[in-house]
Amino acid sequence: MSALRPCARVREQLPLFVGGDLPDQAARTVREHLRRCAPCRVLASDHLQAVRALHRAGEFVPAGVDDAFFDELHHGVMAAVASGPSRSRDLGAVAIELHTGRYAHHSNEPAVLRALEDAAHHGREIGLAVHAGHGLTTHNVGPVAAIAEIEELNIGHSIVSRAVFVGLAEAVREMRAVMDVARTRG
Repeated sequence: MSALRPCARVREQLPLFVGGDLPDQAARTVREHLRRCAPCRVLASDHLQAVRALHRAGEFVPAGVDDAFFDELHHGVMAAVASGPSRSRDLGAVAIELHTGRYAHHSNEPAVLRALEDAAHHGREIGLAVHAGHGLTTHNVGPVAAIAEIEELNIGHSIVSRAVFVGLAEAVREMRAVMDVARTRG
């Protein structure tokens, strides 16, 4: 393995690391690398500053949107999820979005990917468009993009975070290239 490969992997994980969204073992690996690698430490610091600036810019919350609002929304969504995709269709939904957060944290566990495949198949089988997203990066999107029933992936955070370093057009190109390869193999 070349000396640049660990740096490339860490740089890809920086958005999730800075946001506190990496699984514990991956976060420990990134922290360990950052202790040894000054260039990656500088990038992590730059990324953290950019994230803090974005948070400061987005601190405005509309009136009436508080924790109770989000709690109620969460409970409603969870009740709909518990009743499954068939209930979504019965309520008039034309699409479902599969939350890929668990997969993003456990992409090396076949059962987690299999659950997404099964849910996508069921959603399509009952006539719903199937979308997916959360925590997807160029390192883990391939197997999800290869699921034929999924027609749309929502990957904003990873792309925008990467764009801070390489520009939006290049970040989109990188993600699209990985997705296209997965689709042709899948």
